[in-house]
Amino acid sequence: MPIPPELQDRIKPYNYVWLDNRPWQVVAGRLTPCPIEGTAQTRLYWLIQLMDTVKRVFEIQVRGGGDEELAIAHKQLNISYERFVK
Repeated sequence: MPIPPELQDRIKPYNYVWLDNRPWQVVAGRLTPCPIEGTAQTRLYWLIQLMDTVKRVFEIQVRGGGDEELAIAHKQLNISYERFVK
């Protein structure tokens, strides 16, 4: 599957993304479905959410975002982490 335009600037080779209610991995410039199910799929979902949240925190820091914006992003990061480790 081709990488959707809205994701092309945000993902790199071998990154995982959650799209259309399933996990995908970027391989050779295309999205390849990940053949996992059950608990492993649920864990991968929360890992992808956690990675996306970390990226948002870094983006805010790099562009010099305000303290309030960064505090909100850190709170979301804590929530994402707690969901992942459950």
